[in-house]
Formats: sequence, structure tokens, C-alpha cells
Amino acid sequence: MNLEDVLKVAHRMELQGMEFYDEQKGRVKLQLLRELFDFLSDMERGHAAYLETQLKNMAAGKSLDALPDDVEMDRYRDIMEKQKIEPANLKTDLGDYSIMRMAYLIEKDFAQFYDKSAAESDGEIRDLFIRLADWEKEHAKMMKDEMSKIISRNALDLGFYPFE
Repeated sequence: MNLEDVLKVAHRMELQGMEFYDEQKGRVKLQLLRELFDFLSDMERGHAAYLETQLKNMAAGKSLDALPDDVEMDRYRDIMEKQKIEPANLKTDLGDYSIMRMAYLIEKDFAQFYDKSAAESDGEIRDLFIRLADWEKEHAKMMKDEMSKIISRNALDLGFYPFE
């Protein structure tokens, strides 16, 4: 796959991630998770816009733009600090857990795609893919942390470790 094709796939993946979060934020019960999904939707939208600009740059024979500074985690920390998790019932938590599990797997897949693309690239495009992979790994970590809280809050013994 050539660089343009990889960027097109990455762009489509980011748009699909954004759509997933937009759809699912209405389904989760905890306000914290609605805000987190809204936050992740905005991040994916920004990633897609960045990739679209890079595709336009390539088509015009221009070099790639520098990656924007990573200010996303500051907003995430603000969301988490403002929230007080109210005790939820098991049904609510397990419903939210299922949605978060899907989100976790999506983010993990994105990170793996970018890692693979970085391994097959060099120079500035390799750096771009490494940065995108790092962002997606942070998103996956957010999901993993929240899933751990649900498991802990409900003293669940699932008999297996539900995520890596």
C-alpha cells in the first residue's frame, strides 16, 4: 500500500471512530462516559481533519504539515477531575462496559494500524504515524482505565482478564 492509500485508510478510520463515539455517547448511562465519548469524538474529528489536510498537501506536491501539539490529555484530565462517579447499578455499569469494550478495541486497532504503517515508512511520515499511534494508545488507555473502574466498583470476578 502506498503512502496516499495509507493516509486515506487512516482518514476513513478516524471518521468511523468519530461516528462511533457520536452514536454511543447517547447510549452510555454515566455522564462521565458521555463527556469522555464527546471528547474522543472531537479528537477523532481533529485527527481526520489533519489527515485530510495532509492528503491535500500530497496532491498539491507540498510537504506534510507538522503535527499539532498534544493538548488533548489536558482536556481529558479536566473531564475526569470534574466528575464524581456515583454508584451505579450493575446493569448500567455492564451496559456501559460493553460499549467501552468496543471503544477500547477500536482504539487498539487504530494504534496497531499506525504502528504497522510507521514500521513500513521512514522520515516525516514515520514520525506522523508514530504520533498518531501514541494518540490512539492514549485513547485505549482511557477506555481501559474506565473499564477497570467498572470491574472494581462492582467487585466483578469475570474469570478472565477482559483486556490487555
